[in-house]
Amino acid sequence: MSRVLVAAGLVGLVALSGGCRARPPEATVVAPDSTTLAEMRGAAGGLAGGLVGALTAALARGGPDSAIAFCADSAQVLTARAQREGVTVRRIGTRVRNPANQPDSVERRLLEHLAAERSAGRPLPADTVIVVAGAGGSELRLVRPILIAEGCLACHGDPATMSPGVRQTLAARYPGDQAFGYRLGELRGAVVVAKRIPRTD
Repeated sequence: MSRVLVAAGLVGLVALSGGCRARPPEATVVAPDSTTLAEMRGAAGGLAGGLVGALTAALARGGPDSAIAFCADSAQVLTARAQREGVTVRRIGTRVRNPANQPDSVERRLLEHLAAERSAGRPLPADTVIVVAGAGGSELRLVRPILIAEGCLACHGDPATMSPGVRQTLAARYPGDQAFGYRLGELRGAVVVAKRIPRTD
């Protein structure tokens, strides 16, 4: 059964496809609205599919240099196009290349948990849904993991194995780059779809 976890600062984690991984005693689990959940999953799938397709085409067209140019110039545009009325879509990283993809404190705790699960050899859920409470109200977030595939390693793997041109391009475009040193199958980050929860009072 799909479940959502209410979290405020400290994240307890409930996987939609895998049951409860870890949950602090103060967490409250509630059933998600199926229509909203389907809408959010559609937004996550649309962005992930669009990015993978465009990035694959860029790699085939011009190799890693072309892929870097796509990520720098077009990935954020595609992310913005994935927005829907009342729903925001963004990407976050465990180690970021673009500062715009920095996770907040709640998302970082979730990424740390997912990375630990992956490192331990446990399968990750397709999605994790959390409810984040804040001063301005609550927000429902669906988090879909992004894993490192073979094609990602040319730009996100060991710098020693990257071509000199790729290293130079990354240094020029992303002077504060941290998104390297990943291994095949490792957690790279996530697509996050967020929807405000209307107040009922």
